[in-house]
Amino acid sequence: MTTATTEKTRLTVASAQKWLRSNLFDGAINTALTVITSVVLGFIVFGTIKFVFVDADWEVIEVNKRLIFLGRFPSEAVWRVWPPLAMVFALGGLSYGLLATASKRDIIWLSVTFLLIIGFLAKGQTGILFAAVSVLAIALYLFARWAQERPILQARLKKVVIVGWLLLIPITVVLIAAFGGVRPALWGGLML
Repeated sequence: MTTATTEKTRLTVASAQKWLRSNLFDGAINTALTVITSVVLGFIVFGTIKFVFVDADWEVIEVNKRLIFLGRFPSEAVWRVWPPLAMVFALGGLSYGLLATASKRDIIWLSVTFLLIIGFLAKGQTGILFAAVSVLAIALYLFARWAQERPILQARLKKVVIVGWLLLIPITVVLIAAFGGVRPALWGGLML
């Protein structure tokens, strides 16, 4: 280990200690609040982990996957859900790519959410289609980031995104309900 690395580590540790002293332990009241908050958070984390891995009955999720995803939506009309969902994912990917840069935290949360849905809820054809619309969103996010270097393309994409979001609800209603579709009383679930 070089001297520069050691000094940098010491500075980081020292600055962390200084921050802790000045923000969490700078008096009797703040120290008490820090300890109490740490204990409460510890109980919450312990209780959550115990529930998830010991106490929970996950069979209910396994048995009701379709109900969770689609509610009472008729099986023969499930194809009507996927085009609007693909549109939401496509517009979401483009919007995020045009308006923000994904941080490491964003990528971690999106990955965890994706893995939870694919791993625990979406199986078979639903899992494949969900993975496909997720890949579409990622590809369009990357395309929108690439378009940031091309002002004309970026301006056109912004117009497409605005018009797309404005048309999303009417297109969804037409695709799901029109032409012998599903009545709104049967709409529900995570996908809708």
